[in-house]
Amino acid sequence: MSPIQDGEWLDRQEFSEPSWCVPGIIPEGCCILSGHPKIGKSFLVLDVALSAAGGGTVLGVQVDPRPVLYMALEDGPRRLQLRSRMLLEEEPLPAEFCFMTREDTECAMEAAKAWVNAHHAEKPLVIVDTLEKIRGGRSQNAYSDDYKAGMLLQELLAPGGAVIAVHHNRKGDSDDFLDQVSGTLGLSGSVDTIITLNRERTGASGTLSVTGRDVDEMVYRVNFVNGRWSTDGGDLAEAAQRARTRRFGPKMQEALDIVNSGVASTSSAVAEYIDVPEGTARKYLSRLASDYGLIERIAHGQYGPVTVSQVPQDAPSTEELLTSA
Repeated sequence: MSPIQDGEWLDRQEFSEPSWCVPGIIPEGCCILSGHPKIGKSFLVLDVALSAAGGGTVLGVQVDPRPVLYMALEDGPRRLQLRSRMLLEEEPLPAEFCFMTREDTECAMEAAKAWVNAHHAEKPLVIVDTLEKIRGGRSQNAYSDDYKAGMLLQELLAPGGAVIAVHHNRKGDSDDFLDQVSGTLGLSGSVDTIITLNRERTGASGTLSVTGRDVDEMVYRVNFVNGRWSTDGGDLAEAAQRARTRRFGPKMQEALDIVNSGVASTSSAVAEYIDVPEGTARKYLSRLASDYGLIERIAHGQYGPVTVSQVPQDAPSTEELLTSA
């Protein structure tokens, strides 16, 4: 039988929706979570692991219970216990939470494969912390090496399950968060989802940027307090809106806040509140409504707030907003 099919055959097929490890953020498949060292990546994946094993919430999202294997290959049992108790607030660890530590690195892959086979029908979650601990030696072909590392993760993937590998960002910053991931395109091309986590070293707030084959490209504002990451605003929709509006110049942001609070709805009133000429306020309101969809025109010269679900997904660039404000 030929492996080649036609459009008529494809049109007749009915496919199930992808399974989600963390709805809206991490779908089934292989995922890279990348960030600079010591900003809280391991705390985030441990929270995901404990929440998935116990059917709890992470980043304000309810997750379905499933078997979890956390390969904490840079930590010992003592640190893992301490962090788990911190996140669980002294509640017992879930029975479905399994783990390995740095003492198990040499046999980690074989043990993990056996565990996945034992839980094959249960959509298991495997977390590799870090990817560097399981990849082999390097050759002179960096692209090939990175692609092989991604293929290693595929070996730990069960149908409907997920694999999350913790990785490091490259030095320096980039406007494209995908370019922040250390390595070649061989790595990012071999996995299904890329997530980058950024936070100022001495601050609590940061961003979680997501892109992938089965997930919408989004950026969320997040906060890191006492070992736990949370969305800024309480849910993903609000965190996404806050990530967008944070890019505005300060005066345009003030104009948006004034309209959303219901204090003022016209350019003259907004101008008085934020201390700019009325023409400037009129420009802000027009752009916030027409270009970015963050407020709506409710009558001639009057504006009002929109709901989070009405806000368009395409975010304006930092350069656009700073120069316009």
